[in-house]
Amino acid sequence: VRDTTVQIEKDVILEGTAPVLRLEASDEKLTQVKLYGSVAAKGSAPAISAASEKGACELYVLEGAAVTSEDVGIFFDAAGKLSVEDGTVTAKKDALSVVLKTDRKTELSITGGKFTSAEGQVIAMTPEEGAEVPKDFVTGGTFDKAAYLAKKALMRSTDERNANPFYADLEKEMLEKINKLGIGPQGFGGKTTAIGLNIETLPTHIAGM
Repeated sequence: VRDTTVQIEKDVILEGTAPVLRLEASDEKLTQVKLYGSVAAKGSAPAISAASEKGACELYVLEGAAVTSEDVGIFFDAAGKLSVEDGTVTAKKDALSVVLKTDRKTELSITGGKFTSAEGQVIAMTPEEGAEVPKDFVTGGTFDKAAYLAKKALMRSTDERNANPFYADLEKEMLEKINKLGIGPQGFGGKTTAIGLNIETLPTHIAGM
């Protein structure tokens, strides 16, 4: 796709050797792709890549869209915007779901959606989803605050519950869920995978939700 606007509908499935979809923009032009369908790459390169000379690329991964690759899901090296709005980006091997690499102005917007790779998962949650979604994921804010809270939780006794009843109940619930996994000490199986679970919290700016 070059110097134009394209909308890929939900019932469109693009498959092939990677990159399956490539965005390019030349001088002062805009290339825009709104993705509602599926893009699946079988090769060892990104499913979707974007590059611009002096123009700009805009990629919107919208509700119902699924980007799947054996390698990096999306490689974005362009001025413009990468927006994930309730879509899914998956990298199957030891690669990142999304790589953003550019020395020009690029806007990254995540308002819902799910990112999965062999090294872990990242999801974007909205406040109305409540406490159910975070129970299946390890979540945190900025790296420095997450590291601080992790150390604070580690130093708290396993016999001491969070002072907030809501988080105290959540600690108990999550400990029970973890011990039902059957992983056991050192992965050998058993009913005790963890002997304690501590949750610490800090406020977040609403723009981070």
